[in-house]
Amino acid sequence: MAGSITLTQMRDEVRYNMDNREATDIPDTYLTRYINWAYLHVCSPSVYRHQAMQATQTIPLVAGTFTYAVSANHDMIYGVANITDGYRLKPRDVRWFRERPRTGGGRPGIYVHYNNNLLVHSTPSTSDTGKSLVVDYWAIPTPLSADASVTVLTPIWDEIIILGAVWRGWRSLNRPDHAEIAKQDYGSMINEVTAVAKIEGEDWDHQAQPEIQHYQER
Repeated sequence: MAGSITLTQMRDEVRYNMDNREATDIPDTYLTRYINWAYLHVCSPSVYRHQAMQATQTIPLVAGTFTYAVSANHDMIYGVANITDGYRLKPRDVRWFRERPRTGGGRPGIYVHYNNNLLVHSTPSTSDTGKSLVVDYWAIPTPLSADASVTVLTPIWDEIIILGAVWRGWRSLNRPDHAEIAKQDYGSMINEVTAVAKIEGEDWDHQAQPEIQHYQER
């Protein structure tokens, strides 16, 4: 499912909500920028974990190689698993990684997300060549550019993105009074929608996984 309002319609809505500002006051290029800023913000997993932003990358292991490039559109990594042997790699900080030698080889059981790369430890050996790691991650949305383009999110987010663009528009016009009201409306709408995500937790078999900090597993 995707959004139901086009970029052109979003610009019209933002302009209407900003006291019918003329194109001479706020050019379309500026409105598009405000809309994409709001779009990027609501797609952040820290705001809401959209299914449309879930993505997967498969990485074949190579003997002697411990650095692998992650997809360019990734935002944050959700998890890494060896799907050939069937186990999950555990995350660590890059400082932990730097304390370990790169020589030798063994089954990779640790990963580090650093500088848009995936670092694994231990360094894969010849017996690991060709085995596949699957990286589950949260993707960054492609900015809206064509007039007829829509978001990849469900339609309920169209209005929220418009409110976010209105907030940024008033802020750019140096109208803090209007910007603050728009910001509150934007935040309230996000909170209302994110509360719906808790419904999945009502499934009796749903289980939350505890997060273990790196220092607890040293």
